[in-house]
Amino acid sequence: AGFITKEDREIINIHEVENFLRSDIYRRMKAARRVWREQRFRLRLPAAFFSRREDKESIFGDEKILVQGVIDSFFVEDDGGVIIIDYKTDRLSRAELNNPALAAAKLIPRHSRQLAYYRAAVSLLLDVPQKSITPLIYSLPLGAPVYPTEEDLIAAVGVLDL
Repeated sequence: AGFITKEDREIINIHEVENFLRSDIYRRMKAARRVWREQRFRLRLPAAFFSRREDKESIFGDEKILVQGVIDSFFVEDDGGVIIIDYKTDRLSRAELNNPALAAAKLIPRHSRQLAYYRAAVSLLLDVPQKSITPLIYSLPLGAPVYPTEEDLIAAVGVLDL
């Protein structure tokens, strides 16, 4: 009691929350031994990651840029795989709501950069390879997870070899 304010209750779509609570991803989260929520992180990434210039290494050298954020949630499954969940409330058209592939085509390009940074941060935090981490977008309006591919993540930021 008291966790959600009256104002928040008025804007929360209870149907979307109930759909999440019935989802497979929530079942897997509940089964995890440990779940991290609202996990803050900081990464120092090469400045060259933020440039599309071909001569970026010669321009930026070893310069670093601080990237910080908050990861909505992640957990480790029994097989050692890590799942990152980034909850999204992006508005989706009727066509996107009726066709998850259309929704994915909208959401993945929009959020892959963020997920790539989250994956790098979790890799460092848990000392596990990035390949063992599956980042996903949980679209509340869609009521389903959307999974960017490895190629989507690399296209967003390149290879974050930390």
